[in-house]
Amino acid sequence: MQQLGLVEHDIRFTSTVSTSASSMEALTKKLKRRFPQESVQLMPDASIMMGAILLKMSAESDDNLDLLVSWPYQEEELGSSLLSMLQSPKTSQAE
Repeated sequence: MQQLGLVEHDIRFTSTVSTSASSMEALTKKLKRRFPQESVQLMPDASIMMGAILLKMSAESDDNLDLLVSWPYQEEELGSSLLSMLQSPKTSQAE
């Protein structure tokens, strides 16, 4: 594609979700327990990277975090699984 002067594009899925995690640190610990085979890192800007998946706090209230969750097409299965976990009331309340 580069020979034709075309730029390759990455397809990413992005969604927002509210979770009752008390902090990004607590959410990082929860993700490490739930996905032990994945590399979960709390970044200096307080976002979380799980492989190529980005979780970034978009808002914070007294009892929950609003998160932006973004993942590339290649990580669709893991991204969907993560989003489902975060959307589950039972899982999002467990610390």
